[in-house]
Amino acid sequence: EGLMLIGADGRIQYANRASERVLGYKEAELAGRPLSTLLSEPAANDYAAYFDKRDGLPDDLVSARCRGTREVLLLQADGSVRPMDLNLSAMAQDEQLHVVLLHDISHHKQSETALQRAALVDPLTGIANRRQFDACLEKEWQRAIRTARPVSLLVLDVDHFKLFNDLLGHAAGDQCLQSVAGTLEAHALRATDLAARYGGEEFVLLLPDTTHAGAATVAESIRAGIERLRVPNPRSTTSDYVTVSIGAATFIPTQFDDIRSLFLAADRAMYEAKAAGRNRVHAVEGGYTWEAMQRALAH
Repeated sequence: EGLMLIGADGRIQYANRASERVLGYKEAELAGRPLSTLLSEPAANDYAAYFDKRDGLPDDLVSARCRGTREVLLLQADGSVRPMDLNLSAMAQDEQLHVVLLHDISHHKQSETALQRAALVDPLTGIANRRQFDACLEKEWQRAIRTARPVSLLVLDVDHFKLFNDLLGHAAGDQCLQSVAGTLEAHALRATDLAARYGGEEFVLLLPDTTHAGAATVAESIRAGIERLRVPNPRSTTSDYVTVSIGAATFIPTQFDDIRSLFLAADRAMYEAKAAGRNRVHAVEGGYTWEAMQRALAH
């Protein structure tokens, strides 16, 4: 652990070797330096305020923020930042002198970030999962309401996938889904576009601020792209290769519309594409009415 002694003026009087290694500074560079200058905001302001008031009693709120252990971002000599637990306590023998203990939590933070990412990513395909899609759809739906701009959604299903899996096995099935996901992800060109695996062999592509014609064009490009992969599907009655059926729905929502209506419309359009022979796109404009949505949810 890093250890530093801080004077009543908030300046570093001593720093051990571990502190030097963590921060990338030599002891001479740390001596006399204000602790606050090694911290990013808002911690820097809090610790500066804490030591500015050492002649009197620190503000209760500032004192509560600074005393004890707090997670901070330390500014290293090379300009990078490192997450650390910083523990500040007054020495029992001398209230004017404070001890700072530094504990590196960067590995913990990396693990935490990896776990957070894993919770939002489909482990098989590496694209977004349903949880991330639902959150993104909610955000873009609300934005579309505010801006009165269209939001489009594609729902894609792999044709005859069960027959493919039964004949060629799950390993081949997994590779097929990964190839489909790759093609879908390649069409999420903007930062706001989101390709996701919704479940099983069903995928979605959220296209904010995209018109009916634009959504249909993207859907057809995806369909053709997957067909060009030429993944053999011997049991398909549609083609010699893996194909997909895609439903596209475009809607300009208002505050009175239900967010589920967009997905239901795209999902219904996908089934229309299947009913028309598969390996095709069916695009619709406008979401479900309340009555139609309730009927769809009941089935």
